[in-house]
Amino acid sequence: MIGNVYVYLLEEDKPICYWTATASRFTNPNPSYEWIILNADKVVNVVKEDYMAGMVQIKLSINDVA
Repeated sequence: MIGNVYVYLLEEDKPICYWTATASRFTNPNPSYEWIILNADKVVNVVKEDYMAGMVQIKLSINDVA
């Protein structure tokens, strides 16, 4: 079973924004770059609105290389 992928934007070791997706989305052995839209972490409440959380471009592949 494949779990989830979490991406966090940190400020002084506090997660202020995040993004999550299922890991099965990243099984391509030759992935392309992908823009992800972050969400504001309402618990920490440093970023007040989701539209201010930002975007990050990632290239991720989860595969068994053995």
